[in-house]
Amino acid sequence: MKRKFDLFAAVILSSIALFGLIVITQSHGSPPPAGATSRVQSVDGGITNQGYVQLTTLTVATGVTAPGGANCAMIQAEGDQIRWRDDGTNPTATVGMFIPSGSGIWYTGDFTKLKFIQQSGGGIINISFYYSG
Repeated sequence: MKRKFDLFAAVILSSIALFGLIVITQSHGSPPPAGATSRVQSVDGGITNQGYVQLTTLTVATGVTAPGGANCAMIQAEGDQIRWRDDGTNPTATVGMFIPSGSGIWYTGDFTKLKFIQQSGGGIINISFYYSG
């Protein structure tokens, strides 16, 4: 089971890396570095959607309640840069892990400690929760 989860996480991270190369090309007008490649793999089963939530008020550190059974999530920032922490300390507009607007992360930590805040204004977080087992 852990092997399926590790393989799925690798697929998601590869997809994020590929998307990052596309965004760099589109937003900066320059091609990806020479020799950059990406492989896409597929996983048969082993992951089920547990729900979705959108957080739109992120002027203060805001937590999220994961649906029962969720043990991982795809988290996407939109509208503004977002900071997050999951160590029990609230993020601030200048301190915390950074998610650029339009980018996302694959999260597998403790949802009860996970908090978000926008950097300046208009930040939105989209979260799709999954069970991988």
